[in-house]
Amino acid sequence: MGSAKIELLSKGILNKVENFGRDVVNSIVTTESKDFLYSRPIKLDYLKTYIKQMQEDGGFKTEFESLGVPTRQLQSWDYATRPENIPKHRYPTAEDNLICYDKTRVQLVKEPGKPYSDFIMANWIDSYAEKKRYIATQGPMESTATDFYRMIWQYNVHEIVMLANMHDVEKGKTVVYYPETTATYGEIEVELKRKIEYPGVLVRIYAMKRFGMIRVLVHHHYLGWPDKGVPKDSKSLLELMKVYRGSDAYTRAWPVVVHCAGGVGRTGTFILADSMFDMAQNEDHVDFLKHLWVMRNQRISMVETPEQYELAHRVILDAYEEGIFNNE
Repeated sequence: MGSAKIELLSKGILNKVENFGRDVVNSIVTTESKDFLYSRPIKLDYLKTYIKQMQEDGGFKTEFESLGVPTRQLQSWDYATRPENIPKHRYPTAEDNLICYDKTRVQLVKEPGKPYSDFIMANWIDSYAEKKRYIATQGPMESTATDFYRMIWQYNVHEIVMLANMHDVEKGKTVVYYPETTATYGEIEVELKRKIEYPGVLVRIYAMKRFGMIRVLVHHHYLGWPDKGVPKDSKSLLELMKVYRGSDAYTRAWPVVVHCAGGVGRTGTFILADSMFDMAQNEDHVDFLKHLWVMRNQRISMVETPEQYELAHRVILDAYEEGIFNNE
């Protein structure tokens, strides 16, 4: 980076940092609950320059790798790895290592006579200022689709963001749990009421019925994101965020479910960007590195590649340049 100066925010004090070294894992470190959190606050009005410099010197890769490999286990998963629960994971092998952490797992109400029916491969993920804002999960399997809807109903979810594309569906990386007419999952009937097409996004509006009670469920299906890759245009992901946030069903009162195939790479990238969207609306800076570390401690392998990590930054820059964050 040479003599480039990067403006960082630490405890309210602006600092000019000369020759910012990417080999330094933490330029700013804070402490919380005895765990060191990686932190790199970036002023919004400096974000464009920051991204350009990071692209030029390979900074995104270095910063991403400073957190360790995405599949590094950071929490226990004793309950998740019980023989009764392993089949509920889409990618439980040692090679994939996508196992649900016990501490943050979403717990279902147990069904009578089924002692392990409280398990689903899903974790609670915090936003930048809200606990349990998201439920990150894998694409439903044939054997777990009913549990998926049990979760939707139990936690009063009104919006799903699906990031798996049609190629993923064809390859069986997620089942078609979003019916074109009506389907029943256990005690829950799901009926399609309307479809709305946006560029790159298909929105389905459902009525869910259970024991005479009816709820609305809005399903946002983003179609252009390859597995382990990134969309061709970051602005298309921003458009998804605007559609999802602009929905009549959008609420901070209940969690939003986000999934792709494994529920970690694309899912983690969307949640990171959406969390930083919230931060940018309320602060004059964002901190991707710190929040990704929080997310990694809640679900394994959140954001799988440096390219996905960079994408989250570019989405927020797109929003900033559109003038969305009017919080000066």
